Amino acid sequence: MSRSSSPIPITAEERWLVLVLYLVQFTHVCDFVMIMPLGPQFMRDFGIGAGQFGIMVASYSFSAGIAGFFGALVVDRFDRKRILVVLYLGFLLGTLWCALASSYSMFVLARVLSGAFGGTLGATVYAIIGDVIPEKRRGTATGVIMSAFPSASVLGVPAAIILAEQWSWRASFWALLGLGVVTLVLSQFFLPHVVGHLGEAAENRWKDLREVMGVRNHHWAFLLGFTNMFAGFMVVPYLSPFYVSNVGITEGQLTYVYLAGGLCTFFSARFIGKLSDRLGAHRTFIRIALLAIIPMVVTTHLGQLPLLGLLLVTTPFMMLFSGRMIPAMHLITSSSLRRYRGSFLSVNTSIYQIAMGLASSFSAYLLQTGANGELLNYPLVGWISMGVILLSVFVSKKVKLIA
Repeated sequence: MSRSSSPIPITAEERWLVLVLYLVQFTHVCDFVMIMPLGPQFMRDFGIGAGQFGIMVASYSFSAGIAGFFGALVVDRFDRKRILVVLYLGFLLGTLWCALASSYSMFVLARVLSGAFGGTLGATVYAIIGDVIPEKRRGTATGVIMSAFPSASVLGVPAAIILAEQWSWRASFWALLGLGVVTLVLSQFFLPHVVGHLGEAAENRWKDLREVMGVRNHHWAFLLGFTNMFAGFMVVPYLSPFYVSNVGITEGQLTYVYLAGGLCTFFSARFIGKLSDRLGAHRTFIRIALLAIIPMVVTTHLGQLPLLGLLLVTTPFMMLFSGRMIPAMHLITSSSLRRYRGSFLSVNTSIYQIAMGLASSFSAYLLQTGANGELLNYPLVGWISMGVILLSVFVSKKVKLIA
């Protein structure tokens, strides 16, 4: 597709829409990522081990993956604003339950509820972007929405740690709940009713889902999402133990790694979103994905290194690795007809969750712990991830922009 020399900026009305959707994305991403650094408090307060903590973390992803498939049956049959509000209310109830949970089992059930609603929120957010924002400005809007991920690392995670240290892990969920209520109120004022897809919806829900799964272009889009997430989650979950055990930094210095990477990614995400509008999603994805291979391979082969040297590697790694997802999401969102978009993106969200679980499990099978506690076979994980990235580049060329 041809592109002008500079992208057309989003309008004032679209800016408010994107801001509210950004807050929705930010809150449910924070809910997911802040569990990791709060792990020691959970393990101490609930009297659980590392295995049970792993179940606590995985319960959200599995719930989100299952809910995505069932959500695909209904999300295209209602006003997207109303679907978003219902999902967000369910997510806030899950957050409230997390804050009040008095036992490990109750907290896991709360995480299942949060995942069931929060995991499907992302699909609805991108469906609204796809329906409301024209394709020529969709990359810019997608870049803003996807900056919620680095924002959660820069703002959400440190804030959760501080609140937990001052009071308890419950304070982090109460704070998130407060921000969520504000976001819910804003959504009533600034989110439009999105109903243009309703007249095109199929009458039979299962037939609708079969049609979604039967479109060849959807298959390539699903595979693009799968390969992107698989390549990322082979490497990302094991960065922290690798940096501490192999590179030699302290656990306290990890804060600077994620702060620097998240802060730079916050700005680079917007730049990459605009680049996707200017050059086109296909060309932007291919360039960013190929560039991301370099710091990824270097990162997984690091030896002993001072903090400053590590930051010079990890910062571009985080910028480019997360940056791949912006033009990829631009491609995926634009690969489906409007009548299918909500169902299509719900299935895509489920595929994301499955890819995350399979990738981290596959890496866990390959990785071993050395006699001195170092992580072994991480370079092998890096090479395999590189191969998956190259596969994603090939797949991206098969995805066609529809609308």
